[in-house]
Amino acid sequence: MVIATRTGSLFFLEIDPQKPQNLQPFCLLELGVQINDLCWHENSKKILFACEDGRILELKIPSQDQCDTTETYLKDLSDVRMRSYTIKMMESQKPKHDEMEDLLLGWKDHKALKEKQDEEWEPAPILSCSYVDAEGSQFICSVDGKFQG
Repeated sequence: MVIATRTGSLFFLEIDPQKPQNLQPFCLLELGVQINDLCWHENSKKILFACEDGRILELKIPSQDQCDTTETYLKDLSDVRMRSYTIKMMESQKPKHDEMEDLLLGWKDHKALKEKQDEEWEPAPILSCSYVDAEGSQFICSVDGKFQG
């Protein structure tokens, strides 16, 4: 089980299936980013986090034996397997390139033209996320802002 705060603190607990009231805390992580949503993978070995800063984080759950709790529950993030994803603008959302418009506007600088074509939006908050397949190799998310979809 994990308890997550909007400020990015994650507290992992082990639950005794025979006595659910017996909770054994074993790990605390500080992601340092606002969490808007989370989704467990069906194998319970990883979690997706939708973050306010426009990223999706995928975290492999640390096992209880990997966490030394003699002094603190806090675990260093460098000891945890985590992947970060940034959502890119879809091709249909990019500004359309019009050669005639470029000629009229005087786009003679090909480098500036290329930058205009490669335009990307600033990251927008990720509102929710969910795994799509049983392998956990794909996920879907919803984004806030003008490039919703």
